[in-house]
Amino acid sequence: MVTKTARGALLLLVVLRFSIPASADRPTNIAVNPAAGTYGGTTTLQATLTSTGRPAPNQIIDFALNGTAVGSARTNSNGVATLANVTLAGIAASTYSKGVTATFAGTADLRSSQRTAALTVNQKPASVTPNPASKTVGTSEPNPLTTGTLTGFLASDTVTGASYVRTPGEAVGTYTISVSAVLCGPAPGAPCPAAVLSNYSITNNTAAFTILPSASLIPLTVKANDATKVQGQPNPAFTVTYTGFVDNDSPSSLGGTLSTPTQRQAAPSVITP
Repeated sequence: MVTKTARGALLLLVVLRFSIPASADRPTNIAVNPAAGTYGGTTTLQATLTSTGRPAPNQIIDFALNGTAVGSARTNSNGVATLANVTLAGIAASTYSKGVTATFAGTADLRSSQRTAALTVNQKPASVTPNPASKTVGTSEPNPLTTGTLTGFLASDTVTGASYVRTPGEAVGTYTISVSAVLCGPAPGAPCPAAVLSNYSITNNTAAFTILPSASLIPLTVKANDATKVQGQPNPAFTVTYTGFVDNDSPSSLGGTLSTPTQRQAAPSVITP
């Protein structure tokens, strides 16, 4: 026969037994490090697993980037799991506030847990460098104007070339070639979409375009026009006639100042341009 005192002691024992947490109820916590890398490159993911404030070693942590699983790593004696050389291929350059996810699935002894952290994908450095080019004065413009060298672009983005322009002018001298557009797709290509170019930090370089003198210079004749005046009066305004301009050149294309001195002698005098 169980006495009232014995029943009370048994009830107390049952309450005590069920108030002690089972080992499977031990909570865990994950601290996830923010990750960063360059567009098209790699990054390293790291998370620290603890339980009741102590490291949880030899546990598997699963990592994901923007919701896509990228691999797993086991925690070391300090509870730290490190996954190196994680590819960033296919992730556009930007900052994702919850781009890194670390998940601990739990065990018979430990509860599961999950946390997120920021992922920063930086723009990839790239450059476009035109080659120097030239032509002879009075001839047509090269087509294409020039070619160039592109560096730093990923093959998967199909960046295949660039188009170029130069500062205007047709006189003998040196002008500047600059990049007008970066091109994508099969030749001759089309301007790359902004969604592609925004993944790069592009340096657009310049080059020289030189207009050379002709091997046989084009003759230009300047002839003073006849003029008259009354003796003792000031000279009239003298004029000249030009013969030989080409390619829409005109007297304004010439440098310097035209003067028309007269060689004084008995009438008539000679006007010399």
